[in-house]
Amino acid sequence: MEKVCILSDNEFTKFLDLISPPLKFYLDKENVLFRNFENFSLDFKRVISFDSLRNKSFFEKFTQYLNKDSCFIFFDSLLSNPLIEFLLSYGVSKEKILILGGDGFLNLINDFSSENKIQKISLNSVLEDIDNIADTLMEFTQRRETFLFVNFNILESFELGGLTARQLIYLVQRLSKLNNLKLVNFENINSDETLLKLGLKLTLDLI
Repeated sequence: MEKVCILSDNEFTKFLDLISPPLKFYLDKENVLFRNFENFSLDFKRVISFDSLRNKSFFEKFTQYLNKDSCFIFFDSLLSNPLIEFLLSYGVSKEKILILGGDGFLNLINDFSSENKIQKISLNSVLEDIDNIADTLMEFTQRRETFLFVNFNILESFELGGLTARQLIYLVQRLSKLNNLKLVNFENINSDETLLKLGLKLTLDLI
């Protein structure tokens, strides 16, 4: 069985240490590897990473594995994401990038996604019919290698009218069923204990 690799930052590693050994035993049983960003590779069934976009070592190695035929899904309240700009400059087609979110006031000032005609799903759509949105996200991948980037700024604790933790868990759980989901990155967890617990819950769902 191929292993799942978890790349964790210092804060998340500390949190895992607080709840071990029971969880560590469970993760070991599920054939999961913990590694640091310097050892990053995609030679695993799935890679789960935390705040890795801020880590230069990870980002440089990520570009080595970048496949222009892959698809990229972003859960983010801000539409002007540096990684999206990089993907477009690298030659990834805008049809292979999808953003869920971006309903906040700041995006009225700089709506990068509209300027570049990137597909976008509003948070209001999630509130109206979350099952249909989950189906849309899964259909968007078309069995292509998929990279999911989840910025916790999409949550209601960051963004007025944002997703609840339960809604985010549901969407990630649905996407976790995809065999082609190669990498999931969680960003903006910081050291908030509630967000760390949510990150842990999502991690367990993904493995």
